[in-house]
Amino acid sequence: MDASNRVKSNRNGDFNRPWDSHGDSDSDSGCLYNCDEDCDTDDDCDAGPEATRSFLYRHFAISIVANQTPGKPNLVFMKATLLQTKGEDNNRRLKTLVIGGGNDDPLFSLLDHFISLAVHGDAFEATYAEIIENMIRRRVLDLQVFREPLRSAGEVGTSPTEPLLASTWIRYLKQLCQKAGFQQSFTQYGLRRGLLNVVNNSAPASVRDQIFDHKQGAVGYYLDQEIRFDTESCYLRKPSNEVVQKMARLASLTADANAPRELLFEQKAKLIQHPQVIQLGQRNKALTTQIHAAGYKTICNAEGTSLSKEGKGRSPVELLENKTAKSHDRASPETILPKS
Repeated sequence: MDASNRVKSNRNGDFNRPWDSHGDSDSDSGCLYNCDEDCDTDDDCDAGPEATRSFLYRHFAISIVANQTPGKPNLVFMKATLLQTKGEDNNRRLKTLVIGGGNDDPLFSLLDHFISLAVHGDAFEATYAEIIENMIRRRVLDLQVFREPLRSAGEVGTSPTEPLLASTWIRYLKQLCQKAGFQQSFTQYGLRRGLLNVVNNSAPASVRDQIFDHKQGAVGYYLDQEIRFDTESCYLRKPSNEVVQKMARLASLTADANAPRELLFEQKAKLIQHPQVIQLGQRNKALTTQIHAAGYKTICNAEGTSLSKEGKGRSPVELLENKTAKSHDRASPETILPKS
């Protein structure tokens, strides 16, 4: 990267390295739900090298301002600044998004999630609001906010340095939809498509173009096939029922809240006693012992060896739980496992 393309850094949340997101493919073959996990993202977006496409702590700046309404708590919001390489000229553009200040639901608050990650990672310099200018520790400014999961010795943690991969993010989206009981999986394309439809109906065209910054045909690429307009009420000169219009487009419309998300207790007990499960469990313990005896401290260290390949098989319990989560079918274990 030459010096002319570098973005200078300071303590106010700018960069010392770019967050690079190379141009999206203009192919119209993107699918809303299904994705190719071999791609960087499921909408054929080449996000660039890992070192430059990750969100760092220095890309975020948190502010606390006094509330103009007496007796109300102070307002907290965050500015996220990213460097985007898109558009017809492929020039780099800095974009700053204001996050927070209007969502009272912690589940959907990006600000709350970011603060939780920063607190868990000991990223804040001060524990009180008076020192707001130097809130994030200098040692973590160039650390990725979102990092790969790390598993060792039966414990689950977060990698200290490795950024979250696009394939991991896509896998988490799929698992999230299965756990929530959605009929179809979320994809990155679907999230972008939903955002454009909201912005397209609420913001001026100039703001829409600023957010997406694609070629001129991008709006048609992301817009829903479903027309977001009550044509029937308009033709009959009647007021539109906006509640119905909104509910008809909710992603949760096809979700089944009562769908089974795990095996029944009786099914699990029966599987544990199955001869094939017992045999596979004994085989797994034997392979683990052989891996440790070969000098590998963890199973991950033996990746690529013959012992690792031999232990790649999944137990019938895992296979059945995965099938149950996907199909939401209360199938009996006898219909899946071979008879002993």
